[in-house]
Amino acid sequence: MLHRRTLYDDALGVSEPLNETAFDAGLVVRGKHLLIIESPTSSALYHRVASQRFYMNPLATYALPPLSYADYSTTYRQA
Repeated sequence: MLHRRTLYDDALGVSEPLNETAFDAGLVVRGKHLLIIESPTSSALYHRVASQRFYMNPLATYALPPLSYADYSTTYRQA
C-alpha cells in the first residue's frame, strides 16, 4: 500500500486531508521489492528461496549493558 500524505482534501474518498503523523513528523514507509524473471515452472522455487532469505536475514543489533564489565561477567558467566 502506498502511503499518501496531503495537506488539502484531494476529493478521492475520505473528505478530509490525509495528514497522518508520528512523533510530529510524517510517516515513513520502507520496504523491498523482489523481481524474479523466470519461467512459470521454476519461478515458485526462486520465489520461495528469495522470500526466506529476505525474511530470515540476520539483523545485528548492539547495546551497552547497564552493568560494569566485572558485574556483567560474574552475572552472565558461561562455563
